[in-house]
Amino acid sequence: MSNKMKKVETGIWKLDGKNTGYQVDLTNPDNKNQRVRKKHKTLGEAKYFKTWVLSNWANEPEWKPKKSNKDDRRLCELITEWFDCAGQFLEDGERRKRKLLSLADSMNDPMARTIDKSTFTDYRVKRLAEVSVKTVNNEHGYFCSLFNKLIELGKWHEANPIDGLSKLKYSQPELAYLDESEVDLLLVELYALDSEVALLAEVCLSTGARWTEAQTLKRRQVKNNTVHFVKTKTYKNRMVGIDDSLYKRLIRRGDGYLFRQTRCDKVFRAAVKKAGIDLPDGQMTHVLRHTFATHFLANYQGADGLLRLQKILGHTNIKTTEKYLHVIAARQSNAETLNPVAILRQKRQPALKVVN
Repeated sequence: MSNKMKKVETGIWKLDGKNTGYQVDLTNPDNKNQRVRKKHKTLGEAKYFKTWVLSNWANEPEWKPKKSNKDDRRLCELITEWFDCAGQFLEDGERRKRKLLSLADSMNDPMARTIDKSTFTDYRVKRLAEVSVKTVNNEHGYFCSLFNKLIELGKWHEANPIDGLSKLKYSQPELAYLDESEVDLLLVELYALDSEVALLAEVCLSTGARWTEAQTLKRRQVKNNTVHFVKTKTYKNRMVGIDDSLYKRLIRRGDGYLFRQTRCDKVFRAAVKKAGIDLPDGQMTHVLRHTFATHFLANYQGADGLLRLQKILGHTNIKTTEKYLHVIAARQSNAETLNPVAILRQKRQPALKVVN
C-alpha cells in the first residue's frame, strides 16, 4: 500500500494527500487471485461495499462484481483532474479551482453523472440568497467550461450536464464616469491625502487600466512614453502611450514595483468622499477606467474610435466596448433642446425688443 494510505480496518484504507476518501481492497479468501478494489467518498459507503462483496463471495466463491460503464466520479474529482490537465496552466487557475471546489461543496459533492439542469438550477436559487446574479453567472461559466474542457481532453465521455441552460438575466449596472471638474476635485483630494495613490489614479485615468493592473506595474514596463500591461484579466498584453509629464514621474520611482503592494483603495474611497462624488455600489476605483473610456470616445476624431478603444482596454468582444457609446449618444443627442417642454418654453419667451 502507498504511504499516503492509512489502514482503517481490514480491507479499508483511508486516502490522504491529493486524493481523499476511502479505498476498499479485498482478496477472495477462497481464491487469492481474485481481488476487488474500489474508492468511495465516505467510510459508510466503503463499509457497505465491503460487506456486500464478502457476502457474495460467501454465497458464491467464484462471484465477480460486474464491470460498470458508469462514471461514478464525484464532482471534486473531476475538478482536480481538470486542474491537473488544464487549469494549472491558466493565469487564474488556482483561483478558479478554489471557486469550483467551493461550488462542489455547496452541492454536497454529488456524482458528476447525476448533475443535470435541474440540479444546477436548484443550486443557483440557493446561491442567489448569498451573492449577486453576476457572481452566479460567473460560476455558471466556470462550471460549463469545466465540462467542455474535460470533454475536449477525453476525460469526460458524457454530455455537458448544463449544456443549453441560459445564464440569468439581470439589469445592466449603472455606468458611472467623472466629468472634468470631478476629475480635478478627486486628484486634488488624492494628492492631499497620499501622492502615491494620486499618481496611481492618474495612471488609470491616462491609460484606462484597471486598478490592480496599474498598481502591479514594474519599472521595466514603462519605456519610451509607453506603459506595457501584462497578466491582465483577459490574459492579453497591451501597450498604451502616456504623455511626458506622467512618464517622467513614473520612471523617477526607481526599479521594481512602481507602487506599494498593500491595499490603498481606502485612500481612494476617502478622497471620493471628501470630493463629494457619489458613485454606484461596486464602482469605486473602476470608475477611473469608465472615465477614461468615456472621455476618449467623446474627444476622439475619427471613425475607428471604438476599435481603438477596444484595443486600449483589452476587451475581447467589441460589444463590451460598445456600452460606452450609450453615454456618448446621450451627450450628443440634443435631447435637452429638442424635447417638447424645451421648445414650448422657448416659444413662451417674450420677444426681444430691438433698440436702435
